[in-house]
Order: sequence, then structure tokens, then C-alpha cells
Amino acid sequence: MTSLVQGLFGLVILVLGIPLYLGKVPPNSLYGLRTRKTLENKEIWYRANRFAGLVLVLGGGVVLLAWALVPRSAFEGPWGLAILLGVVVLALVLSTAYAARL
Repeated sequence: MTSLVQGLFGLVILVLGIPLYLGKVPPNSLYGLRTRKTLENKEIWYRANRFAGLVLVLGGGVVLLAWALVPRSAFEGPWGLAILLGVVVLALVLSTAYAARL
């Protein structure tokens, strides 16, 4: 995976998180943190997705910051993929755990 693709992926993560954080995404079957609990209750949907959006914005920002500051060669191979997967998995785990507590 090229470093440009990884930088773009970080940007996409960040951009996808913004509408969730701002509460602009109503319950749906395609986009957002979709669990049984969030889909059954609009208040929980918006609270959980606001948190998920924040985590995605921060994660995407970390990826972009690393992409800007770390030499491009460091993003080639397994390290770059590990950073991207780590951000996505961490966002999923933190958001799901938060939603479960609501």
C-alpha cells in the first residue's frame, strides 16, 4: 500500500467521522455505529454515534499527522497497514464499548 493511499485513508476516516460527531446522520442501515441498542433508540443512536464520530475524527487526525511527520518509507509495508487497521479496530472497540454502557 502506498503512503499516498494511507494518507487518503486517514482523511476519509476523519471526514466520515465529522457528520457522526455533529449528529447529522439519522438511524439507518448503512452508515454509523449500528447495534441493536442504537437502532432501537434514537437518543442512544445519536449519543453513541457522536462518540464514534469523535473517535474517528481523532483517529483520522492521528493517521494524517503521522503521514505528514513520519518519513513516507515508514508507511510502506506492514507498519502502514498496522496503523490504519489499529485506528479502525480501536475506533470500533471503543465505540461499541461506549454504546454498550448507554
